[in-house]
Amino acid sequence: MFVDVASALTHLDAFLERARPGYEADRGLADTARALSVAYTETRAIADDAAADLAYLAHFGPRAVVAMARALASVPAVDMARARVVDIGAGSGASALAWVFAGVTDLTLVERSGPALALAGQLLPLKTRRHQGHINSFAYKEMTHASAAFVVGELDRADTETALGALAPTVIVVDAGDRPRARRLQEARDRLVLRADAVVHGPCAHRDPCPALVRERDWCHDRVDKTLPPRLAAFSRLVGRDDAAMSLAWLTWSIGVRHEGVTDVGDVVVIGEARREKGRTRLPVCGPSGLRFLQTLHRDKALTKGVEGLVRGTRLRVTVRDEDGPADTAVLRGAAGDAFVADNAAALSPS
Repeated sequence: MFVDVASALTHLDAFLERARPGYEADRGLADTARALSVAYTETRAIADDAAADLAYLAHFGPRAVVAMARALASVPAVDMARARVVDIGAGSGASALAWVFAGVTDLTLVERSGPALALAGQLLPLKTRRHQGHINSFAYKEMTHASAAFVVGELDRADTETALGALAPTVIVVDAGDRPRARRLQEARDRLVLRADAVVHGPCAHRDPCPALVRERDWCHDRVDKTLPPRLAAFSRLVGRDDAAMSLAWLTWSIGVRHEGVTDVGDVVVIGEARREKGRTRLPVCGPSGLRFLQTLHRDKALTKGVEGLVRGTRLRVTVRDEDGPADTAVLRGAAGDAFVADNAAALSPS
């Protein structure tokens, strides 16, 4: 499912500039945003109505758009005219903005804060239904898609099970890429793959247990470029946060819905950056065989260039004929006719 992220961020930037001219250089606004960010990352305690603050929207809004777009890219496309979407813990509407710029027109927001819902009504360029209340206070029966952005850490485990249940046939959850939140989503994925009626779309579509849960100290996260408009980027720098990239954890799945052309086995996902070593390049991936490396030898120049150009989160279908490296390494060799295909449909074959 494609989200026009550039247009969504441009819309957010224009809204903030109208509401608070010169917001990108407003130190008072930045101080408030910094305090909210510290509260979220260190204490996980933000008052409900904090989401109604423009500082919150200016700082957290861009990452909500980018994170939701990243997760939605894994979800099979549907007829947007028929999609009925509910965004849970919608706050001031930034995550819902991603849905709008994916083409959705039937959108419901569920949020505990009345002022935040009011701000969302001003932000979003279409009329939405807004339900003020807890996640459990809404009837989800008619929804085709449900999403929740950056709410997992604010729920206790009982509520998390509700949030990650069958709220709609297709569910999208995104959150911060820290260990507690990421592991909750990985644990939810491990429960989902045990269900015969569930298909996990991403980030890992295979049905094996998550290898990052074996050791308590481990977790898995994604990292994406934000590519913010100049004013949003300037405000992020004023707050003291990275304006170019962000880490996140996400999970998307469908229950009782089979999408044509969707497979849930056989893929691996790039989970880190390529490491260039003497005579070879190794790329960490995760898939049905657990954590592994794809390795190319530098004499296979085209293949090595392709591997080194892959970014974290890319899904690959790999065919390997020769595996004479370490047990955790799949060696790609041009002479053996190996190839792999990235999820952007670019086939990388040896010359």
